[in-house]
Amino acid sequence: MRGRRLAAGALLLAVLATGCSASEPAPAPAPTPTATATPAGDGRSLRQLGLSHGPVDAITLPATVTVLERVDQANVVTLVLAAEDGVPTAEHLVATLPAAGFEVTASVPGSLTFTGQGWEGAFTTSPEVSGFTLRRTT
Repeated sequence: MRGRRLAAGALLLAVLATGCSASEPAPAPAPTPTATATPAGDGRSLRQLGLSHGPVDAITLPATVTVLERVDQANVVTLVLAAEDGVPTAEHLVATLPAAGFEVTASVPGSLTFTGQGWEGAFTTSPEVSGFTLRRTT
């Protein structure tokens, strides 16, 4: 019995000594984001996507988007897109909105907000769908 306690104690001391002598691991470098934004020439305007309200000729979305639902009113426009269109659409908007006269006011991977030409807009993604909305401010 005493031999087992001595062996367990020696093992515990060895583990503790190893833990004390180990240096702290260096923090992992932050991942570098890579954008694969779609050039404006590869996009379709909101008009081409079936909308008649909002800045329909100024804003484009990737040519390959699948529109699941539309709300097209004078003061608000919404497009519900397929989930797989989310990240490419967000990247496309971040890359193309400034040249179209809009300011991107916040952006994280897969979501953004923007303003310009009398409209506020947002785009966000989820595992099920992604959504684009414009609301008139003037």
